[in-house]
Amino acid sequence: MFKAALAAFAIVLQTYAPIEAQAAQNVGAKVAAVISNEESLGKLVQPSGLFFDEAKKRLYIADGGGKRIVSMNQEYKYLAEFTNPLMPMPVQVVKAETGLFYVVDASKGALLVVDTKLDIVKPVELSRVQPGRDVFVPGRIAIGKDDKLYVIDKLNKRILVSDAQGVVSRAIVVKNEAGLYGFNDVRVDADNNVYALDAVGARVYVFDSSGAEITSFGGRTDKTTLMRFPVSLAVGRTGLIYVADRHAGAVLVYDRTGALQYAISQKGEREGELSSPTYVMIDEAQRIYVIDNNRIQVFKEAKL
Repeated sequence: MFKAALAAFAIVLQTYAPIEAQAAQNVGAKVAAVISNEESLGKLVQPSGLFFDEAKKRLYIADGGGKRIVSMNQEYKYLAEFTNPLMPMPVQVVKAETGLFYVVDASKGALLVVDTKLDIVKPVELSRVQPGRDVFVPGRIAIGKDDKLYVIDKLNKRILVSDAQGVVSRAIVVKNEAGLYGFNDVRVDADNNVYALDAVGARVYVFDSSGAEITSFGGRTDKTTLMRFPVSLAVGRTGLIYVADRHAGAVLVYDRTGALQYAISQKGEREGELSSPTYVMIDEAQRIYVIDNNRIQVFKEAKL
């Protein structure tokens, strides 16, 4: 069940103490919606991934525990859902310009391509993959221009870049792996720059369109970023990087140098607070979607 609760009240984006004065910046934001349940649908069960289709203005939710992909309109009203026995635990979803969906299924440890109109689900067989030290297990995925797929190869600490047919053109790696535990999330911006997150290492990496590392920031010894256990990241059109930190109960916002700008929300259970955020996404309208347990909160920032 889903209920889109449009809230008129504003909350303050609160910095996670302690933050040095030069890094702390309070800006206003509104809770635009809270998606949790609706009588026509049934309760969300461990939602774990989101994708917003800008062309169709549709929100897609990978509801892993519910064994389905759910679609909602831009007012966050339920439209439809897709289930298939070959997709028992979808944990992330992206949509290509062709209308096909690419889904990571956790129970199968597989990357799937899904045609919802024809009810077809089949695995994506990646080809031209350079051998790794371990077997390929897909992590989170992103989709960029020309339907290029960016797939985390979890056990081999790299990101594979492929076309829509699964032909891999390159692997994005960190040359100096000291301190790298592996990638947990990946995003691509409009210029095909790639952003990746190492949750255990508490570090963000930025690569250019060729896969060369531009910069990185964070790390367990860096106390200025205040990252405790970052689990997801997103990139806004202004170039700011949004990091969902599960233990801090907040979305920490950085510039590309790694300077902390401010934080969205604070730890808590109430509307506008975050208990244990696990996924963050930003659409072109700069609405910030955060999965927090079995609800999704949508924040809208005020102009800085």
